[in-house]
Amino acid sequence: MTGFDFVITVAIGNIIAMTVNTGNPSVLVGAILLLILYVLNYLITYIRYKSKTVENLIENKPIMIMRNGVVLKKNLKKSKVTESELQSKLREANVITLDQVKAVILETTGDVSVLHSDKENIEVADYLLEGIDV
Repeated sequence: MTGFDFVITVAIGNIIAMTVNTGNPSVLVGAILLLILYVLNYLITYIRYKSKTVENLIENKPIMIMRNGVVLKKNLKKSKVTESELQSKLREANVITLDQVKAVILETTGDVSVLHSDKENIEVADYLLEGIDV
């Protein structure tokens, strides 16, 4: 979810809540405002799809917070993920030793992906790491 998507979601919720709870704006005005927000969201999504420059301005990028068993402290700080949150995600992924970890990535959705293997000589496919801040 981009920051813009989050703002649209909050605005939609706010308009619906105000319309239902207070009647101000009226149902008709509330419906028009919702339609405007949906059209705006569609236009931004379309422009983002067509223009790489706009996409780079709006879209978040995944960020790698651990690689080959080493915590990338700078990226951990940049992403505002704590070490205890990272440890929790590693446990959820059934990581036993840090040398099993090939990469840990904070996705644009806020999810944390843990790529790990027991095989020492295996590398993560480049395709899986495209577009990630390292």
